[in-house]
Order: sequence, then structure tokens, then C-alpha cells
Amino acid sequence: MDPTSPTAPHEIPCMTPTPPHRTLMLLHRLVDRKLKHLLEPMQLTHATEGYVTVSRSDLDGLVAAHGDPQAVRAGFGPRAASSGLLIAEPALTSTILSRIWRSDRNAGAPLTQVEGEILRQFLARLVDAWGDAWQAEGIRMLPEFSMAGSLSMLQPQLDQGRWHVARTVVRDATSPDPVGVLLFCYPEALLPQLEVEARSTMWRSRIDRGLSDTERTRLQERLAGPLHHVSITAPVRVRQHMTLGMLNALERGDIIAFDENLAGEITLDVLGREVTARLARCGENLALAIGGPAEEIPDFAGLGAHDQTQEPPNPWEQAADIPLGDASVA
Repeated sequence: MDPTSPTAPHEIPCMTPTPPHRTLMLLHRLVDRKLKHLLEPMQLTHATEGYVTVSRSDLDGLVAAHGDPQAVRAGFGPRAASSGLLIAEPALTSTILSRIWRSDRNAGAPLTQVEGEILRQFLARLVDAWGDAWQAEGIRMLPEFSMAGSLSMLQPQLDQGRWHVARTVVRDATSPDPVGVLLFCYPEALLPQLEVEARSTMWRSRIDRGLSDTERTRLQERLAGPLHHVSITAPVRVRQHMTLGMLNALERGDIIAFDENLAGEITLDVLGREVTARLARCGENLALAIGGPAEEIPDFAGLGAHDQTQEPPNPWEQAADIPLGDASVA
């Protein structure tokens, strides 16, 4: 069996520490949420249901097998090693145009000039949603619309070698049958950079869903062990109500009086958390005696308190061996 064929993605040796399909899974569960507002108004649903690895010749073969599908070349900024590709299966683009025009359309009919422009604008909105989904998670390498056209027109600009593909299946909201697929394609050269970006989202994802017992134990061990003496800069900010006139008149030597009396506690912002404290002394140093959180906040032990019965999907358990362009099977 050819190891670069989409029917044997798991037999390919990993080129990066994180398997490519795992990287795509981390990134595309973010994209799925953003595509919803574009597809739902047309009574379409979607889900990324497979991750495959293909060769450049497999991508080129889509031109003959699927009537030269429409595609978008997406750049990822000046730091990116290469550009990606978004391919829309002809059956899907025909359905989208039918929903926009509110009339039936022959799936095999060539695009008119007006239809081509409408479709390019819609694909550009898909790329915008793709980028917005990543930007909301702090990812820096964002997809940007570069060029749209038929896949055959974009072929000369595509990387040779392996491509890693997230396969998003689109269905009619009233039927379980798929109407087509969107293929988010990433060249091999881009994967190491995307892996770094994907890793940056993993910790935030764990906080959102809660740490597992194993993760919580490992974190506590590291904080009490190898990380115990690691020094960081923790900004401590005092919030005080002042008029603009008071701020404008401040000079060296002026004294700012707190709203609280001498026996009261002041509210501080420490690493984004509000705590109450009193001024104190520690030997010859000025200090703060922490009174407690200004509001109830979770500690590290509470991070895993969420239900752990629903784990994120595992791409190796998905139907990643589905032929790349076969939209009849999800």
C-alpha cells in the first residue's frame, strides 16, 4: 500500500513530535464553531469528521475526478513557511449557490461570471471565519485570503510533497445525507509551525473543560517540585478612584489617600485576580498581608472539578481512512 494514500494515514512516520492529525484536530474544533453562522442560515450543518494525509498527486487528481473544484489559496502571514488551501467540492458549491439564489441548480453546470464572483465572496467569508476562530484563541499565524479560482488554476502555486487535510462534511439540516465536503489542506512544511500554535491552545482548553485527576496530580507535583523555585514577575496593581483633575495635578512628593481607613483592607489585582490585603512589614521590607480573595476563585485543585466523562474526540478513532473526495460517506 502506498503510504501517502489517504487510505493509510496512520502508517506514515510522524515528522513532528505531535502527530499531524492531532495538530489538525486541536485547531479545527475551533474552526467548526465559527463556520456555524455561515452555514446555518442556508439550512446546512457541518462537522469535521476526518483527518487524512495525501500526496500532491492526490490533490491534483481532484481536478479530473470532481470537475475542477473551486478553491482558495490562504496565506498565513510573513512568518509562515508555506500557504494552505481550502477546496470546496462542486456538489457543495452548487448547493450553496442554490440556497443563495433560492432555486435549483444543476450540479454539473459551469459557473457563470456572476455565480463565480458570489462563490469567491462566500469562500472569502469562510477564510475570514477560519482566521477569526484561531485569533480568538490567541493563535498568531492566521489564514488570510490570497487568491480564489479553480483548483487547476492554483496548482502551479502549491507545494510538492505531502499535504495534511481536515475533511469537513456538510449536510442538509433535514437529512443525514452529506451534500459535499470542505477540505482544509496544509502542506507538510507548515505543520511544525502549526504544531506550536496548537500547543498554545491546549492549556486553555484544559482549563475550560477542567483538568483530569492525572493532570491535576501532575501539576501539583511540578509546582511543589521542579517549578517550586522558578521566579516570575507578578504584577500587583492597586485600584483607586481619582478624578482627572487629581491625576493631572500629581507631582513628586504628593500623597494619595486610599478610600479605606487605616484598619481596612485595600483591593489589589494580582495576576488578573482580585485579592484584599493590608499594608504590613516583613523585617525591613514593606509588605502586604493578604486577607483573601475579593471573590471566590478556584485554586489549582479545583481546576479538574468539571465532568470528565466527555473527552475531546480522538482523531485516530475517527474515520480518517475515508477516500478524500468521497462525499457520500462521512
